Amino acid sequence: MIMCYNTYMPTGIYQHQKGYKLSEERRKKLCVPKKGAGIYQRTEQQIENLRIHIKKISKLNIGKKHPHSLETIEKIRLSHLGKKHTEEHKRNISLGNMGKKMPDSFGENISKRMIGNKCALGKKQTIEHRRKFSESHRGEKSYLWKGGISPVRNLIRGSFQYRNWRNEIFNNNNYTCVECGQHGGYLEADHYPVPFSAILNKLIVEQGLENLLEKALNYELFWIVENGRTLCEECHKKTDNYGFKGNRKAEKSYPQSAVKTPYLTKEEGK
Repeated sequence: MIMCYNTYMPTGIYQHQKGYKLSEERRKKLCVPKKGAGIYQRTEQQIENLRIHIKKISKLNIGKKHPHSLETIEKIRLSHLGKKHTEEHKRNISLGNMGKKMPDSFGENISKRMIGNKCALGKKQTIEHRRKFSESHRGEKSYLWKGGISPVRNLIRGSFQYRNWRNEIFNNNNYTCVECGQHGGYLEADHYPVPFSAILNKLIVEQGLENLLEKALNYELFWIVENGRTLCEECHKKTDNYGFKGNRKAEKSYPQSAVKTPYLTKEEGK
């Protein structure tokens, strides 16, 4: 039986022979939709149609099992294990997402999905677990590490020991400013009567700059609960040891320390 293929296939379907090249005019026409951001620009109607189509597919898949078997899922997981994006790839992702905004309904949808989710309800991390987690993300282990440019005083205040000390101060004062009586809201823990800067300068005089951060975290004077009080931001600003006022007062107390601690970086403290 002889069959005419042209009856079933469009005319000219086989005209692209080996070595065939598109004309310049044809190439320009193909490139028109790709002008702009370097990707195909969909119209508002096309985006809306795509959104409706995705919703339909999502509804059809409700209650269905995952298309991949557990073995395939494990293989996919292992194939991606240990892989990291290059800096160039990260930059491309950042540029691709630049200017994009999540719809207002995005947060509401997440909240609705989490209703009834009790996997972490009532669970609290132990002090030991929180300490280990803090240490595992400190310094060079942090994904925000930029070579040690943070001042030591900031590193101390961002440590687990400082957060734990601050929480104890807040609990002792019932989360109330000891000066004006403000209860709750934004509160700060203040080293008093011996200010933070005086303790830091005393440590430098006694033990030097080497491994300063580690020494500070193990320096008992920093973590005495009796040497602390709860203040609101406005009352804290009025004190004699707020910010650089405290630094100058500390340098007078310990003149042997000529170190400008506010600018002391972790690299200098090693």
